[in-house]
Amino acid sequence: MKFLPENVRERLLPIVLSQGIGLGCGIAGVRLTSYLVDPADFGHYGVFTSLIPVGSAVIYIGLVKFISRHWQAEPDRPGLLRQVLHATVRKLPWLVAAAVVAAVAAAPGQRILYGLLFFVSAYLLSLTGLAQVALQAAREHWRDLGVTAGQSVGRSFLPPLLYHLSGAGLGALLAGFLGHAVIGVLLGAGHLRRWFARDPAAAPRPELPPHYAGRHFIVPALAGWILLGLNRWLVLWFFGAETSGYFTLAGNIGLILPAMLSLIMQQYHQPGWFAADHASRSERLALLRRIDRTALLYTALALGLTGALQAGLPLLVGPVIGIKYQAATGFVLATGFSTTALSLCSFYHLLLLSARREAACTRTDLSGALCLVAGSVVAAAAGVEWFKRWLLVAPLVPWLVNRSLARRALLQGD
Repeated sequence: MKFLPENVRERLLPIVLSQGIGLGCGIAGVRLTSYLVDPADFGHYGVFTSLIPVGSAVIYIGLVKFISRHWQAEPDRPGLLRQVLHATVRKLPWLVAAAVVAAVAAAPGQRILYGLLFFVSAYLLSLTGLAQVALQAAREHWRDLGVTAGQSVGRSFLPPLLYHLSGAGLGALLAGFLGHAVIGVLLGAGHLRRWFARDPAAAPRPELPPHYAGRHFIVPALAGWILLGLNRWLVLWFFGAETSGYFTLAGNIGLILPAMLSLIMQQYHQPGWFAADHASRSERLALLRRIDRTALLYTALALGLTGALQAGLPLLVGPVIGIKYQAATGFVLATGFSTTALSLCSFYHLLLLSARREAACTRTDLSGALCLVAGSVVAAAAGVEWFKRWLLVAPLVPWLVNRSLARRALLQGD
């Protein structure tokens, strides 16, 4: 691969490969699940997996952003790593509380087992997420590829195979998900082990900055987490467990291409955005134009690829999608468009972070989130067809709301 430019060889290629492996595993997982797993059990499993990111996406979001911003330039990485791990332990009571609420609100039975599996899985995946953010910040994309590939294999194969082999119903799916979390944390720890040893010559570390250690990012992060799982929760609540199973499988199909494209674009461009000059108005406008171009390209590609996938779905029923999940095909286009909307919100969140306008993230993220939440709730209450229609127009929200508010915050004070 020496003939490839270094930027492609060391950054773009491993990022694309990680998403390609995820795509292949996702297709295989759809086939296994649609042939082996009962739709009602899969509906409850889909709600469980949508709740799990409360760890990495909400409770530990400040630590994620701290590593993302400081790991690359940190001279004392062993010290920073220990500091972050200690901070995760201090926040465990919040994760315990989240596990209790999840078990009470979402477990169809065996709440103690459900809550225990939830707590352990969420914590392990939070640690894995922190490890991957460190690897990405250091631009060690080949190592990150190894973690992502291991997780893709575990998540796609372990739950349906354990379900089929044990016949233990939902509990087997959840245990398989825990296995996937164990694989992820072992791989992540393996790549960070060179920084486990303490440097005795290192100076004492200062306390974490308050906006990373406290609740500064919690409110917008909570809104983002709700958006990630809301549609699955609404489908289960309004339309029942079986339809929820179809919607979950459709989401697993429909989100693959938009999510994969978003991750590739953001991982590739984020270091450049964070390093961009932003002191003057003209520099911030230039940064906005850069992100606008990327977001526009992403929108066109994500919606186009989702439309092409929907057109080809009849060919996939049987070879990839089991006949008993044929009803899921009616939700694929809507889930793909919904995923595109959520990804677009994150582009303008990154814009504010890149320009050091962190204080504006809450208003911008919450405004877009409230529009998306309100639309989904009202549409679901009106019926399944209205719900689908709403998800198809959802990508307009981040362009009209998030971008407008982010631009205003970017230029405020000039």
